[in-house]
Amino acid sequence: MSSTWLNLLGLLVALFLALATGGEASPFNENRFRARTQPRQGSMPPIPTTPPFNPYG
Repeated sequence: MSSTWLNLLGLLVALFLALATGGEASPFNENRFRARTQPRQGSMPPIPTTPPFNPYG
């Protein structure tokens, strides 16, 4: 067999395994992607109440 056929066979096996496992562990899950890119509600850091430091006084 040539290396091209072996690469295609490997990709098919990887695709089959990814589709067979499915469920919550899927890397293509839309909710999982959204959780990584958008912060949760209420997770903003607190705003400091002191004025910024002014070196020129």
